[in-house]
Amino acid sequence: YCDACNDLFYNYIPLTRKSDVPIIVTGFDNQTVYSYSRKHLVEKLDSVFRELELPITKATDYQSTVLVQLETLVTKFGYQRPTNDFFYKCGNTLKIIKEQVNDKLPSENFWSVVIENLISFNEEELYVNKKDKWQVETIRDRQMGLNLKWIFQSKYPNQKIIVWAANNHVASYSDKKYTSMRHFLSSDTSLNDKIYSIGFTSYKGEGGRLWEKKFTIGKPKANSLESWMNNSFEYAFVDFTTYNKTFPKSNEEFDMRGWRYWTFKKKWNRMFDGIFFIQEMYPCKDNKTAAYIGLQQVGLKE
Repeated sequence: YCDACNDLFYNYIPLTRKSDVPIIVTGFDNQTVYSYSRKHLVEKLDSVFRELELPITKATDYQSTVLVQLETLVTKFGYQRPTNDFFYKCGNTLKIIKEQVNDKLPSENFWSVVIENLISFNEEELYVNKKDKWQVETIRDRQMGLNLKWIFQSKYPNQKIIVWAANNHVASYSDKKYTSMRHFLSSDTSLNDKIYSIGFTSYKGEGGRLWEKKFTIGKPKANSLESWMNNSFEYAFVDFTTYNKTFPKSNEEFDMRGWRYWTFKKKWNRMFDGIFFIQEMYPCKDNKTAAYIGLQQVGLKE
């Protein structure tokens, strides 16, 4: 729905499909709860479970309880949120399904991965109800890291992969509250040296998601990475790997807008491999009637 993506999605990627090196678009988020999933996921899972002849499909409450729980988990995301009790019960059901699927399929099978994603998403939603934001993010990042490993190793091995995600997900970061997707991936030494992580930052401009209130990006701190950039640069790139090799003992913290335009003092050169700088950020504009379509799909408009 974002106009800034028009050329990428509707021109560049389709043109590559006619070449010898087509770009394949896939997802890695564990939130399998948006438009397509709302309409088709539970029906497809039911079909897979029956084809595998899982014991749970023979239970007397399979239709009235098990499928209803899955339907609720997938369709109630973002509104009409169930109680904690629902997520505990749904978690137990998914655990049973996982055990039965594992008896039939290898762990790298697509449907085994889908079940793992539903389990992690159910756990996330439980912590949403507990208002533990960073625990929610850690659960999500851990599962997204596992999904990326599956894409790297099982689905598209030996392929160059470009991962598009928010700064906090691709930063190698961990503290008492939050651990990022990149940090989880870094724990696998076979992957770590194959990843180049790029963060984005801006000096000024405007931010905000589609259909949400826009906000002004304030002036950066005086002694921050953004303030060090030459203001004649519309765009710039800093390669931290070169710096880190030249100064291997450099672990000085410095200010930078790490994520969500919040400024933190961190060892950013150890968390990202490079930084892409944009002098003036601007938010997406809506594609025609996309706002209405999007609201309709999440059930907020008739």
